[in-house]
Amino acid sequence: MNRNQIVFLAAVSAGCAAVVFTAWTAEETVGQTGAAAKPRFTISPETTFFTEPVRADGSIDFVAAINKNFGKGVKPEENACTYLHRAFGPIQELPPSFYAKLGIERPPAQGQYLQPFPLPLAIADWPAERVEKVLDDAEAAVARTWTRQECPELGAWLDAHREPLELVHAAARCQKFYSPLSDEFINVEQTKGPVPLLAVLLPGASKLRMAARMLCSRAMLQLGEGNAEGAWHDLIACRRLGRLASVGPTLAETRVGYSIENMGSRGMLTLLQQTHPSSAAVKQYRSDLKKLPPIRSIREIVNVSERCTSIDALLTIASGQPDAMELLGVEPEVGKAAHLFRRVPIRAFDWNEALKTGNAYYDRMVSAMRLPTHALRRAAIAKLGSDLQHR
Repeated sequence: MNRNQIVFLAAVSAGCAAVVFTAWTAEETVGQTGAAAKPRFTISPETTFFTEPVRADGSIDFVAAINKNFGKGVKPEENACTYLHRAFGPIQELPPSFYAKLGIERPPAQGQYLQPFPLPLAIADWPAERVEKVLDDAEAAVARTWTRQECPELGAWLDAHREPLELVHAAARCQKFYSPLSDEFINVEQTKGPVPLLAVLLPGASKLRMAARMLCSRAMLQLGEGNAEGAWHDLIACRRLGRLASVGPTLAETRVGYSIENMGSRGMLTLLQQTHPSSAAVKQYRSDLKKLPPIRSIREIVNVSERCTSIDALLTIASGQPDAMELLGVEPEVGKAAHLFRRVPIRAFDWNEALKTGNAYYDRMVSAMRLPTHALRRAAIAKLGSDLQHR
């Protein structure tokens, strides 16, 4: 478990502990208890971080709040995601409202879209040994040079995706990246009540990684066939895409961006090692690299999205809604905490101390991540980890 997960789980657990402590030490109880009572908490920056928009039940709509925070001022024509989702095609789980937030129509069911290898190749009649070989070749082709003669199936697959890969290049040329969160899903069983942030699906993240792998695979093909310029064109697009995607808004998407950035960097290292570029080419490469957008600090994601996911988990527990609480089980430790509270009248508790406690951990985490040197950051985060374990 990484440090961010520890902070998230500890913030939820400590928040729940604060609720129990408040309940045990209260001098008087609330008149209404059980499922009929509304959760007791105050909306403020110290408790809920965001103060709007407010749902009908009095809780914060964190999906809408995060979308507003990360999507502010992003126009469809400058958003990489508008091009990427035209390349991905319609994603089954995403509703029309997702595409409306992007400013585009839902792509038609039929079209030239990115598909995972070996689709659209017909492999039903291939012997198992051949299928295993081409899958191994596809895995290795991301980081080593190859030719169509060595991997004809992979070459044919990439050739079949020229059109959607042009859209991926168009996405990489954009200046902004905004992928709205959606708590509405098609063909997924709906819950009674809001979907917790922890359970919001991110179906576009895997397709984004697939698009980057295709760019790198094609770059290694072009490198193997002596086209260094074409290879660089695909690799710089991959690097730009990774940096754009690092803006999130979730930690999972930021990690995908980091992974894509690393994938493109390894491909560039292969190119430089095998081509011995001229001084003119090196000058062009350096110019292209200087134009890359800055990679997003993970601190910003932790400060907003991760913090809100923790707060939302606490408020989901406070709501007492069984369906929503069940979804918290995607993070087992949080699911255990939610299960413990099913046996008590949690809506009667004062959740303000819980929310303040969870927020305090994130304040310390973000402050530690802002320290000027690695040594100072590491020491501060280690101290936070120690405090969490001994609370």
